[in-house]
Amino acid sequence: MNRIDFVQSSRSRQITVPYICEDLAEDIGIQIGDGCIGRYKRSKKDGSLNSVVTVVGDLKEGGYYLKTTVLHLKKRLYGSGINFKTYRNIGGKTIVLYTSSKNLVNFYEHLGLPVGPKNNINIPKFIFQDKKLQIAFIRGLADTDGCLSFRINKSTKRHDRPVIRFATKSKTLALGMCKIFENLGFTYSKCLDVRRYDTRYKTREYSVIHDLYVSGKKNLEKWMDLVGFSNIVPLTRYRVYRKLGYCPPGTTLKHRLEILGG
Repeated sequence: MNRIDFVQSSRSRQITVPYICEDLAEDIGIQIGDGCIGRYKRSKKDGSLNSVVTVVGDLKEGGYYLKTTVLHLKKRLYGSGINFKTYRNIGGKTIVLYTSSKNLVNFYEHLGLPVGPKNNINIPKFIFQDKKLQIAFIRGLADTDGCLSFRINKSTKRHDRPVIRFATKSKTLALGMCKIFENLGFTYSKCLDVRRYDTRYKTREYSVIHDLYVSGKKNLEKWMDLVGFSNIVPLTRYRVYRKLGYCPPGTTLKHRLEILGG
């Protein structure tokens, strides 16, 4: 794999510029999924900008994945000198992994990730150079912005119908994911341009969402053989499903680990 041609700012702490590799592809999937890069004014009096990289996860179940898998991945890629920290977000429902690094923000932007909102984000072109990169990218995206669930089967009355769902505001991202699914041999369905109310806002604002579904037992087994999950949350759902033949709805990570015997 080739090293990426990127010139760093000498005024900011240097990062290790990685080669194009599967770790980088997975990290890009993570950043596109639940990450954000931004530049913010330090204060009203100080006009300088603080460059920040964040990845957000659910406080109850996402902390382990952020503090282990994501943190270790980023340190392997960009060097141990990049100081990542975690904090509990206002409201207490999310945990945030973050670092302040001008060069890292510039690097992500150099690869095509937007600073600020991701409403019209594209998958970087280098991802499509190799199937292994596409596999790693889609794993990172699934671990953060995807959801493995098990719908009820009317004939068995159990939740044994697997589906991996992705929802994004970016139509270009959705279409890029469709291309990856086709390249990897997955069957999928899509619902584009869906108007959906965003429950996060009291004003009941709606967003245009693009949904993708990778459904069925054959697709799931192929996913686990080819792509897999690095996040313990969907991974334990799958393992419970394999052990019981279904995955009970509404289980917590703690409950699933108890079912699995640890």
